[in-house]
Amino acid sequence: LHSQLYAPDPGVIGDPSKRDPLFVALGFLQSMPVMQPDTVVADFVVDWKTWKDDCMAAVRTRADLTRDPNLRTLFNILTGDEGTLMNLTKNWRELLVAHASFLFPTMKKRDVGPYVTRCV
Repeated sequence: LHSQLYAPDPGVIGDPSKRDPLFVALGFLQSMPVMQPDTVVADFVVDWKTWKDDCMAAVRTRADLTRDPNLRTLFNILTGDEGTLMNLTKNWRELLVAHASFLFPTMKKRDVGPYVTRCV
């Protein structure tokens, strides 16, 4: 019963340009590449850059994705907007984690020094 209430229009499902902005955001969140222990770094970097480019392109081509302030903030985080990350984090440690998550996802523990300096 409830699934029929919230079921999107079948004609909209295959057309990303007509999807509700919330579903577009959810799609990007669900498809965000995640580094696994057995992942080849070069393959991950290609997947990450492709995903991030797709996310940025969606924001550039669909004004409705950033009309809502909360969705704008979400897309700014996903695309690694440093100003947004700095405004939302409370200290340099949180900013470091945000950088590792959304700007430099292949950061290695041994190479963290320059990133710490950038966040302090």
